[in-house]
Amino acid sequence: MREYRIFYLTLYFIVGIFVFAYQGGLTLILFITMTVLPALSFLILIIHCVSIKVEVKCGETVLRKREPGKLSFKVTNRFLISPPAIKLHGRFQIKSGLNINEGALILSSPACGSVSFSLPFVLPYRGQYMIGCTYFDIQDLLGLFRIKRRVNKIFDIVVIPRESGFLTSGELNEDDSNSTSKASGSFNNAVFSSLREYRSGDTLKQIHWKLSAKQDELISKELEQPLNHSTVIFADFSYDFKDEKAAMEVTDAVIETMLAINKRIVTENNRSENFWCDSRTKMCESFEVSSTEHYSRLLYSLSLLPAESCPGTFSDLVFLFKKEAGLGAASVGEKSIYFILPKLNEDFIEMYRHIGFISRKNVTVITLGGFQTDDSLYEYMRTKTGARMRIIDLDGHEIFLGASLDI
Repeated sequence: MREYRIFYLTLYFIVGIFVFAYQGGLTLILFITMTVLPALSFLILIIHCVSIKVEVKCGETVLRKREPGKLSFKVTNRFLISPPAIKLHGRFQIKSGLNINEGALILSSPACGSVSFSLPFVLPYRGQYMIGCTYFDIQDLLGLFRIKRRVNKIFDIVVIPRESGFLTSGELNEDDSNSTSKASGSFNNAVFSSLREYRSGDTLKQIHWKLSAKQDELISKELEQPLNHSTVIFADFSYDFKDEKAAMEVTDAVIETMLAINKRIVTENNRSENFWCDSRTKMCESFEVSSTEHYSRLLYSLSLLPAESCPGTFSDLVFLFKKEAGLGAASVGEKSIYFILPKLNEDFIEMYRHIGFISRKNVTVITLGGFQTDDSLYEYMRTKTGARMRIIDLDGHEIFLGASLDI
């Protein structure tokens, strides 16, 4: 715009010199025209600003991670003249796979018509995002003036974690060295109580197949769960990362693993206690899941958890909630305990020994692949502590490191 103004003022100055030099009718008409044109162009610009309508819609405000979303635009021009250009300002994902940033879209609109288009976006990490259009601006026909007009169509998008490939088969706390291990939360430890008609949501384990065949209708077994049938999950977000991308990837992997365990537990009609540290408040958080409604709340809460490290807080978290983990309880019927770690290190093993988990049964340690870890640490955890060791990649699929570790 600045160069247009300089060019026009220069031309206007030259025409003014010609008017005083030649004092002709043609030069006078040209001078008057050069004087009136900016005012006329500005008037048309005002009419354009009033007659243009921008509509912005977002298809879904809650998306699964890497699920495509769509931002729809409709720009209507009700004036007889088409504006040179309309620039939409807001928060957009200009390139697929990148985060949402401030940007601008330039388009044109026909006279007495409208133009519609969609802007797809795919968000690679879970979290809360703002996307949409804040305002638009248009220039006059001469490029001398610009007017802004607010739109304020910003949408709050919540991206929830994707379904992890972890626990797609096998028992909840089963490792490869012991395929017959059963999770403490499975129906195998439940007590048979009574019979009833089949209800929607009953699992195959609950169906009494012999009696169902005789009655020619599905009969379910009513199972009475012991009071101590629960699982404790500790999620470690204390690992310090060098870049934001690594922090997001690892935090997402820990959360997705955490949710996969909770989903299996809820499916088996048991409950879990989840513990983690919120980097925003630096407070240790806890949440109990015993129903699908509780699971949905946990899913939403973890979706908004920032990917910021809390150095030195994981051991504090475990010590704070060691009573909830059932330390000191009798070995019969004790809770299953899960540690989800970005990386197995000596600090964790020292804490594990100090807090008294060495003699505990039903302990599973889940770590993420892709981080350099001394194999001797895995060997120690398996042979000296008896903990089940499971390693998964950032996509939630289990990794097998070889027969030497027997993992």
